[in-house]
Amino acid sequence: INFPDDHNVAILQGKHRFQIEQVLTEKPYLQVKAHLLKHQNFDTQKKQVKALLHSLKEVANNIISLNPDTPPEVKLVVDNTRDPHLLTYFLCANLGLDIPQKQKLLATNDSTKRANMLLGHLFKALEFTQLKKDLQSKLHTDLDEHQRELFIRHQIRVLQEELGDEDGEELEEL
Repeated sequence: INFPDDHNVAILQGKHRFQIEQVLTEKPYLQVKAHLLKHQNFDTQKKQVKALLHSLKEVANNIISLNPDTPPEVKLVVDNTRDPHLLTYFLCANLGLDIPQKQKLLATNDSTKRANMLLGHLFKALEFTQLKKDLQSKLHTDLDEHQRELFIRHQIRVLQEELGDEDGEELEEL
């Protein structure tokens, strides 16, 4: 993706997980010796695993709905991803975590353990997002109330001037 400020971003999706054993060269491009990592598969027939995957989608969608900056395509990806590994990798990569936390999640081979860890992070993110929205709503309400007060005071001053009442005692009582 080319951005107006002359920087580029590449979005990659890997087909397999791997661990780098050795860096062979860095120029003109990175070459490494690596071995594939296998993950422990989800047993999608178990009710607990089904519930876990459903919870991941539900909490992720709650976070998405509370965040107006999230593109609508993200919800489509979450809703339509059937592969539990892709779902957990997608959520890990796109959750607002620090790089070491993301790396820990992505490096976890046990799929169910990774999904449980991810769900814990999603619950924390949901709590933070709800708190942020509540604070913004309260601030908006407080600002609206303050603006209403200023408007009413301005109206009182205008009425006082029109009535010639400099003291404004009668209107202040109202």
